[in-house]
Amino acid sequence: MSALLFGTSVLLGGEGMSKKEVLAYVDSLGLPASYYKIRDVSESKRAFVEYLLPIIQAENEKIEAERNFVLTLFQKSHMEWSRLEVVKLTKLAKKYSVRSIYNQNAFNRRVAPIPVSLVLAQAAVESGWGKSRFVRDANNVFGHWTFGKLGIAPKDREPGKRHKLRLFKNISESVATYMLNLNRNYAYREFREARLAYIRRGEDFQGYIAAEKMHRYSEIGDEYVRIIKNVIKENEWHQFDPVDNV
Repeated sequence: MSALLFGTSVLLGGEGMSKKEVLAYVDSLGLPASYYKIRDVSESKRAFVEYLLPIIQAENEKIEAERNFVLTLFQKSHMEWSRLEVVKLTKLAKKYSVRSIYNQNAFNRRVAPIPVSLVLAQAAVESGWGKSRFVRDANNVFGHWTFGKLGIAPKDREPGKRHKLRLFKNISESVATYMLNLNRNYAYREFREARLAYIRRGEDFQGYIAAEKMHRYSEIGDEYVRIIKNVIKENEWHQFDPVDNV
């Protein structure tokens, strides 16, 4: 556990949380303790991938299952949908910010997996290979902020500001939130349009290609795109994506 956590102000609804309350909320903090003891860079990178890869794949499998449900459902007439199917589709519409449950195109754009190599690269860059305070104190891999109930106040936050570093129960929740963010946030509409175009052509949408649409993820824009693409290339993470377009 990071010693930094309780040297900062952890907020819940504007009130400070005790160490006991924080530990009761999270499943654990950060990557496994053994990871932070690794000194060899290559070994550290390998361990980072070995830890995150199953989490990423599991979250993508959940999205794929949701996508298959939607695709199968829209093969039938709306009049043939059961009450349970409508309820499930309504929940998905809310989750992915789809305004109408009858808008198949919106579902097709938003309910789809994220390229694994892109997730790994952004996780590495945003979290300093899992060693940032964000991860060790809040299970926050992708730099998510919040104005909601649960979060950690930044050390350098200006007086009067209320943004907080979002606190996650575990790393899996952080990964799932990042994926949902790419799948429904307006800022990543270009990413979703590009992915849909590849799907419609029957081609694989790889992380190196997807990275081109990540200029709005960071204030440094195109430089951020360059960094993400370099991380994918240097670590040969294209191996975790489909191979058609390598």
